[in-house]
Amino acid sequence: MTISRWVSDVLTWLLPPCREVVRWTSQDLDGQLRWHQRARMQVHFLICALCKRYRQQLIALRTALRSDPERLADVGGAHHLSPEAKQSIKAALQKNHPTSP
Repeated sequence: MTISRWVSDVLTWLLPPCREVVRWTSQDLDGQLRWHQRARMQVHFLICALCKRYRQQLIALRTALRSDPERLADVGGAHHLSPEAKQSIKAALQKNHPTSP
C-alpha cells in the first residue's frame, strides 16, 4: 500500500460523511454515541461548518423545547380548530392516503 493510499484511507475513516454526522449528532445528544464516533464527529466539525451549525441549531431547539414545553405546544394552534375544521382535515388526509386511520 502506498503512503498516499494509506493517508487517504485514514482520512476517510477520520472524516465521516455529513449524512453520518447528522445521524450521530442526534445520537450524541441522546447519550447514545460511542467515544470513537464522537471523536470522529469532532474532527468532521473542524472542516464542515454546516454540520457544526446543524449541531448548534439542534442544541438550541432542544433547549427551547425543554425550557417551556407548554408554551411551545401552543404554537401550532391545533387545539383551536373547530370540530368541522378537524373533520375536514381528517377527510382530506384520508382521501389522499386511504390506508391512514
